[in-house]
Amino acid sequence: MALILEDALTLYVFEHPEQEEDLSFVFSEQVDRQAPKAFGLRLKAYKSLYAFLEWCLTNKYMTKSEFKTLLKAYANLVHTLCEKMKRGK
Repeated sequence: MALILEDALTLYVFEHPEQEEDLSFVFSEQVDRQAPKAFGLRLKAYKSLYAFLEWCLTNKYMTKSEFKTLLKAYANLVHTLCEKMKRGK
């Protein structure tokens, strides 16, 4: 599935170039994810990630059950980020 999603991501970014930076932020290992100023960027990036997941489901790059599994992980990411933002303020 990872290879399929990688190919889907390439196609998605081609169709939605405005979200390329957001998605590269999500998948980058070199970004300081703990920096408080990164919280807002991460939230914006996660919204782009959700749009990508929905696009994959709509275009049949994943099944509904795969989408639901990824959606749970996505919700956990957003919840964790929101908690960190609250503590950081």
